[in-house]
Amino acid sequence: MQFRTVVEYGKPKFNIGYRDSIISIGSCFADNIGNYLNDTLFDIIPNPFGVMYNPISVLETLQAIRTKKEFKGESLICHNGMFHSMAHHGSFSRPTEQETLSLIDEASLKAHNQWKKCTLLLITFGTAWVFRNRENGNVIANCHKLPTELFVRELLTVEQIANLWIEELKQIQIENPTLKVIFTVSPIRHWKDGAHGNQISKSTLLLAINRIVQSLPNCDYFPAYEIVMDELRDYRFYAEDMNHPSSTAIQYIREQFCSHFMDQPSIELKKRAEQCKRMLEHRPLHPDNEEWQKFCVKRDTFEKSLKMEIENFRNHGTR
Repeated sequence: MQFRTVVEYGKPKFNIGYRDSIISIGSCFADNIGNYLNDTLFDIIPNPFGVMYNPISVLETLQAIRTKKEFKGESLICHNGMFHSMAHHGSFSRPTEQETLSLIDEASLKAHNQWKKCTLLLITFGTAWVFRNRENGNVIANCHKLPTELFVRELLTVEQIANLWIEELKQIQIENPTLKVIFTVSPIRHWKDGAHGNQISKSTLLLAINRIVQSLPNCDYFPAYEIVMDELRDYRFYAEDMNHPSSTAIQYIREQFCSHFMDQPSIELKKRAEQCKRMLEHRPLHPDNEEWQKFCVKRDTFEKSLKMEIENFRNHGTR
């Protein structure tokens, strides 16, 4: 007997693996899968400007990375003793303008260098609701708890999202015809929008992504949202807030993503990278013990050998 509905999806348009140079941008999945791939030694920069939620801010982040956009002091806002960028996550905010711009410049340069060799984009949309700056009409990525009267809230349409992204990706395809793009929708419910408002938002995102994927051959979709809503609908797969997926759910989604898209040699290497990560995280009760010293030698040898194997596979396609 089958006691759950299993989300089925067709053959992927392309495979991914250790040969790819990756950038992930967007909401929770971009962060979760990005950090996981980073931990397992993939060539990836997860969320270079921090977590982003709406499709326009994700797009503008990608454009800033592509063009190596320079952020200047006039683009910052000082609030509660901190300098903030409306295009960046709060983790970039610092007490001085110089400190904030320095962090932004460092992240921008690193992301732009990654973009020059990028072969795979992981894009996650969280909400179709946006906040526009009343003064200039620009969509902001993060309001940094500024007064709500400074912004106008707006629900994007399917056409707005799809048209902007299709235009951008067509231009990118001219520059980099081999670039692959995987879209996902965050399974986290934005409960402040209400149950109906959240569904309207997620539906808008799903329809827009469907239009993008149907329009462009180098784009594919992974149903992280559907997996949580259908396969993992039980509340035991949610965190205490009943909105965010639990660690078990995150792990399951991650496994489904990798088994669906990843080539077999990369899956095998990834298993060893996970083993290496566990070894590196291990902490001894008695660090001066001879057995621990032997373990350290074994761990370091294993890590060095694995990194060489991954590098060889990345450069020559052989293990």
